[in-house]
Amino acid sequence: MSDANTTQTAQEADHQALRAMRDAFVAAYNRGDIHGMLAVCDENVAFTAMDGRVCHGHAGVRNYHEQMLAGSRPRVKSTSIDAVEADQLTTLYDGGFGVATGWADTSYKLGDGLTFTCRVRWSNSMVKKDDQWKIVSVHTSTNIFDNPILSMSKKAAGYTAAATAAVGLAVGGALGWFFRRR
Repeated sequence: MSDANTTQTAQEADHQALRAMRDAFVAAYNRGDIHGMLAVCDENVAFTAMDGRVCHGHAGVRNYHEQMLAGSRPRVKSTSIDAVEADQLTTLYDGGFGVATGWADTSYKLGDGLTFTCRVRWSNSMVKKDDQWKIVSVHTSTNIFDNPILSMSKKAAGYTAAATAAVGLAVGGALGWFFRRR
């Protein structure tokens, strides 16, 4: 077998291992299993959440998860990854380092009862240690110009404007009637 074939076979094996790691993470996420999620992360993982918070290490990610999803008044009651896709194969670098980007369709039920779905962009950096891939960095974000929270806010602003206009017309009409009668 030539060096090129050996390299290609090794890269294919790496991509298969990375897909399995992704699938394990998604399954653990959908179960709400923080231990399962952290099992595929390096102990020094850096995680940037959609709310802009940055967590470092397993303890930081675990603490964030507990703050958002645990306790008597969780901010997020439930969340799931409904679909996930990479933009392209992970870019692999010498020395066992890889970078991947993609999107995920996610669902959320917040503590206040609000539910919505959202397309999330993500990027991951992974390292291969002791022949096993681990996530060392995760960054998630959403489009600030087109997202479900913004759409709900615009709709609420429209309803508020319409209600305010209706009340203004009613009060103006009543005052006009009152002053005309004087």
